[in-house]
Amino acid sequence: MSHSITRRSRAIAVTVAALVSVPVLAGTANAVPADMYAPYARAAAMVHEPGTLLAAKNISEVTHPKVGTYCLKVSDPDIDDLQNAAILATANNGGASVTVRTAGYGVTGCPRGTDIISVTSVYSDNHQPVDVTFTVAVL
Repeated sequence: MSHSITRRSRAIAVTVAALVSVPVLAGTANAVPADMYAPYARAAAMVHEPGTLLAAKNISEVTHPKVGTYCLKVSDPDIDDLQNAAILATANNGGASVTVRTAGYGVTGCPRGTDIISVTSVYSDNHQPVDVTFTVAVL
């Protein structure tokens, strides 16, 4: 009898462990971005290659319409002068470069608007589009 209780206890423990791990693993894909510490930036974001917003300050969403193209929406209505703002973007790897466009200067796939930042990324050596992790800041 103790043998069946041990077997049953093991089965319950394995089942509980499996059920507990599913939300943890599934939650990482839809996780809310962390607050980005950027005290001197009006808006900032770290974006992962597939278009996932990892951390943000006054950036509400990112779309990724095609390889090497990202569209970031600025969520703070007080930031209404993107065309005249200093916007910096840096690829977080050494093999790519990024370019930033704003407002009426959107790129194909990104909506035009005064609250949109378009970021494109290419390989540094052959200028072909590439997905990269990058950081952007609106000063």
